[in-house]
Amino acid sequence: MKFTLSTLLWTTFGLGTAAAFFGLPLVEAKHRQDNANAAIESLQAIATAQALYREEDKDGNGVLDYAPDLASLGRCGLIDPDLAAGERRGYRFAVRHHVGSPSLDCFVWTATAAPIALGETGEFYLGIGSAGILAHSRERAVVFEQDGTPEGYCLVIGR
Repeated sequence: MKFTLSTLLWTTFGLGTAAAFFGLPLVEAKHRQDNANAAIESLQAIATAQALYREEDKDGNGVLDYAPDLASLGRCGLIDPDLAAGERRGYRFAVRHHVGSPSLDCFVWTATAAPIALGETGEFYLGIGSAGILAHSRERAVVFEQDGTPEGYCLVIGR
């Protein structure tokens, strides 16, 4: 069998196209995993920032409490402006004080990360609380108990 240059080029093009087409899901999965890893790192950065905010009394009110939101952590320079704005690498972030017992309101905080487009920018909902437990769920947003620990359906991925 005799191969011409055009046959070789078309075969190479066809194989390259097939490899790109079949390799695309792997690239997309890697992208989603990279986003999830970055979201976990961001949640850990928020936890560190909350500890510094409290220990250094960054709001200057004489009470060793936590920041009420991401913007407060950003204004103090404890997290970068992108994270303080609430979005990074395909995830949307939020920090809040736990609503419950008035004695706990300023001493229990939670932070969550949700994919901006589930299945495209990320596959996991993530969360961390003042208890230091990092959790995730594929089904729905991570929800926290009054003491800042994640609800039972979440899988704990670190402490």
